[in-house]
Amino acid sequence: MSDTILLEVKNISKEFPGVKALDNVHLSLHKGEVHALCGENGAGKSTLIKILAGIYQKDEGEVYFEGKMIELHSAHDSLSIGIKVVFQELSLIPNLSVAENVFLESFPLKNNHTIDWQKMYDGTRGLLDSIGLDVDPKVSLDRLTISQQQMVEIARALSHEAKVVIMDEPTSALSPKEIKSLFNVIKRLKEMGIGILYVTHKLEEVFEICDRITVFRDGQFISNRNIPETNTGEIVKDMVGREITTLFPKSNTKKGEVVLEVKNLSTERKLNNVSFTLRSGEVIGVFGLLGAGRTELAKAVFGLDPVTRGEVFIQGGKVKSGSTAHATAAGMGLLTEDRKEEGL
Repeated sequence: MSDTILLEVKNISKEFPGVKALDNVHLSLHKGEVHALCGENGAGKSTLIKILAGIYQKDEGEVYFEGKMIELHSAHDSLSIGIKVVFQELSLIPNLSVAENVFLESFPLKNNHTIDWQKMYDGTRGLLDSIGLDVDPKVSLDRLTISQQQMVEIARALSHEAKVVIMDEPTSALSPKEIKSLFNVIKRLKEMGIGILYVTHKLEEVFEICDRITVFRDGQFISNRNIPETNTGEIVKDMVGREITTLFPKSNTKKGEVVLEVKNLSTERKLNNVSFTLRSGEVIGVFGLLGAGRTELAKAVFGLDPVTRGEVFIQGGKVKSGSTAHATAAGMGLLTEDRKEEGL
């Protein structure tokens, strides 16, 4: 980590009707540093990110980039200065190629003002090589995994010569193997001298890849700590405002009557004779390796996937097979694995 400060925010405040989202907060990011920004929901993390992305305008305070005070009135202002935000919901176009997404805002042009495809493919290949992503620049983006798409977003940042990359909950939809690949990319970005503001709730990740951590609480700056000089207990105390002796205390609740019963549920490709019961006041965990059928079970119970055999009962009443409307009317809800594509 260099002593050179790339980005600094001083005394930033932002108020929405009835809500003080940020109250006089400050933060700095050095060249080649991974700086964690943590806090509970509502702490102000997303508001600060959007101010730095040019989406929101601050009410008070200053933003400095490479020592110069800047004003960010739009997303274009932020990007042109060298700040790139990789949001939790990726801003890519699935039916375009990898190369087209990487150079989305600035396709290279020939003298006759047509797209220089070869230059775009070659440029994309170089950027992908720099972060260790081995995919064809011509392949359609929707053929890539979520983690690969995230790396395309990072390559897109590098195409704009970004000096600061802000990552908003980057591992929320990734598998352990994909997270490891992302961390390798982050290490490469550090070596390139890029500063990374890493927004996350996962403290184990903070201690694995970050150099410093800043904590916000209720829109206010609480602390800034060097990772080697702190521990999980101190950070959690900063986040919630009190000592937490057990991170996930088990609550004792009385189990009631059976509210969901699944009998001999089978589907064409994955499930075979699955049965279980769920009582009120109870949480059942469904665990297994990738491809074991966990997601398929949730979809089949809810009526999204067709069932070849078996029955589902809610509070004793049989749910019509293959009908999400009937499942919903009976009192069942489904939070999908892919919120963006399947949730609607």
